Amino acid sequence: MLANRLIPKNTMYIPTAAVASSAVLATEHPELGLVYHALEVCRSRISFAPAFFEKLSPLFSYDTLNKLDDEPSLSAEYAYGVVEIPNGRLYTDNKVTISILTAGNTLLGDVSYQYSPSRSAAPEDNEAMRMKFWSNPTNIKGTVLSLLAGGGSTNNYGHWLIDALPRLDFIRRCGLENQIDYYLVPSTRVDYQRDSLEILGIPTDKIIPSYPGLHIIATKLITTAHPRGNRHYVMPDWIANWNRTSFLHKCLERTRHIQFADKIYVTRRDSNIRNVSNEAQVIAHLATKGYKDYTLAELPFAHKVALFANASRVVCVTGAGLNNIMFSKPGSGVVDIFPPDMVHSQYYQFAKQLGLNYSFLIADTDAPTSKEMQAARNKDVYIDIDQLDACLAELDKQDAHSTKHATGHPALVAVSVKA
Repeated sequence: MLANRLIPKNTMYIPTAAVASSAVLATEHPELGLVYHALEVCRSRISFAPAFFEKLSPLFSYDTLNKLDDEPSLSAEYAYGVVEIPNGRLYTDNKVTISILTAGNTLLGDVSYQYSPSRSAAPEDNEAMRMKFWSNPTNIKGTVLSLLAGGGSTNNYGHWLIDALPRLDFIRRCGLENQIDYYLVPSTRVDYQRDSLEILGIPTDKIIPSYPGLHIIATKLITTAHPRGNRHYVMPDWIANWNRTSFLHKCLERTRHIQFADKIYVTRRDSNIRNVSNEAQVIAHLATKGYKDYTLAELPFAHKVALFANASRVVCVTGAGLNNIMFSKPGSGVVDIFPPDMVHSQYYQFAKQLGLNYSFLIADTDAPTSKEMQAARNKDVYIDIDQLDACLAELDKQDAHSTKHATGHPALVAVSVKA
């Protein structure tokens, strides 16, 4: 099969050009029939307590660094838009490449996707520009909305909630909700994907799950800009708010008969990376303080949302499950536990946006210092009980609202580092 793919096939589908701006193409070539909807530019800025900022891992590429009153901050600008493409074509490997093309075979760079560690792949870097083997496209009669967002959204809870589903809000803002015949989604293999789509009211017969090598032509293809622009680390405020508005009330209604614990520890039993070597000890110790342990993969989507919405305290090794703090109530607190080389700002930002107390702990590991991001992400950790207690004790002293209004930062407590 691989040998067959080395032999050129259907080379007429190779893009003949690539452009950076769908808006410019629509304006300069009205004969193409493209309709571009420009949305309001979103500018986001997040300021940091210096004690947290100085611990951020150098393995993460960060956005524009600013200084304001001696506070470090990051900023990003998002030029959002939605494009309607008559007889539009889409190809994806469902991992690192999404290629959006006009009927005239021009690749639209601003709504396509090509993974690059630098986060700055140019339109001409899209893999479609070099592909020689093309399967026959499937023709779809009707209007297809693409919610594809790269490989992370096929099996990662956070990318699904942050990068894929919020594109629906762009469609709402353009007034196109009632024009969609089919929704092309990254996957429906995992229960949270099916559950969240059902809660959003999308019928199963209108859902097209993607797969590696998917190649379609739709009567009309609608696609959007990426909610985080060029995969910025600065998290736009509206993403958490969209998730809360879309899911919180409905999930609480569906789980109102279930009593969740007030203090929770999220285990790593459902993962093969960032495991806690002394997790049994951590669980037993936290139980003496009224914490109950949960494994998120065992819970339906609505239960995940309600669990975090009801919790006043969350302790968790950093990972996709912590995206559920988007559903936490103001004044609740979170302890974010990092491997030494993986301190990042995503959940700090959510905490600041939503009025949560935030504490972080840098755990110990036997692994050597990482030079690559993937190795840093995979490290198992050992949680020092005394350091964990220090985090919890400080959180208990904080009031999220008074701290947030007094300092402009979520509560920042107990930075713990083991040599």
